[in-house]
Amino acid sequence: MGSKYLLLSQIKPYFPRNIGTFYELFGGSAVVSLNVKADKYVINDLSGHLYSLYDMFKNKSADEIISYCWENQQKFGFTCDETRRSVFVEKNKEPYNKCRDYMNSNPSPLGYYFLTFYSFCNQFRFNNGKFNMPAGNGYFKKECEKPIKDMCEFFGGERVNIFNKSYDYFTEFDDNSFVYMDIPYYIFREV
Repeated sequence: MGSKYLLLSQIKPYFPRNIGTFYELFGGSAVVSLNVKADKYVINDLSGHLYSLYDMFKNKSADEIISYCWENQQKFGFTCDETRRSVFVEKNKEPYNKCRDYMNSNPSPLGYYFLTFYSFCNQFRFNNGKFNMPAGNGYFKKECEKPIKDMCEFFGGERVNIFNKSYDYFTEFDDNSFVYMDIPYYIFREV
């Protein structure tokens, strides 16, 4: 995973001050768009799972997402007692695996998003169409509600357009556009 959150302070000084439309053509977590001031945003990712996640924040209410998370935390029996971290992690492995199996049998962006609160490093990854992250040491808590509200507010506005296209679909930009492309990583293996 290549989130640019920790590099924002190094990247942003190279961006123009006034951006009409900010294009993030390899959207990923959309962390750059979320932290850049622009009049409008175009967020694109070829991953259908990421597009569905953007669409969820665009079209569901924060209250609906938050309620779903609290309900599923209880439904699957996750613990939130951090008195002994190693015990806490061990207690959540079984509920996590049951929840992951259920979500993979009943796929939905909301279910996969919920899993990220408990997945290793809160990551969102799929293999052969199935969410495949192992259990981690996080959990859904009260502090998670504000970022959900912020995401729904950001994506839900008219200023944000989301796409599930190849980056080369975007070919025409006006003078007030800024295109940010953080291309996917390729692991080079010497032969």
